Amino acid sequence: MPSHIGIVACSAEGAALCYRTVCVEGAEQFGRHAHPEVSMHTHSLAEYMQHVERGDWPGVGELMLSSAHRHRVRGTGTSLSRNAVITRYSRSTACAEGSSFPGGLRRST
Repeated sequence: MPSHIGIVACSAEGAALCYRTVCVEGAEQFGRHAHPEVSMHTHSLAEYMQHVERGDWPGVGELMLSSAHRHRVRGTGTSLSRNAVITRYSRSTACAEGSSFPGGLRRST
């Protein structure tokens, strides 16, 4: 079982869905009530939306990387993100050029 997963959150809905998925799938894989330790970091949705509304996807990426870095400092092995805004960023030029999340990023869409 992974020891610690970090959620890079953007919206409350996406973060809640991601957390629920980790818990449900953890129990399916590791047994009743079992799931990895989970941490979450999010900047204010208003901060994300300022970048989104300007089409500033590298700015969105910087916020995501900031959250992922905080998870790395806490010792998480993997950073997760589940959000339509984040999915769009992950397909942007900055990500295609090789930007990566510290400790790994798994996108679940």
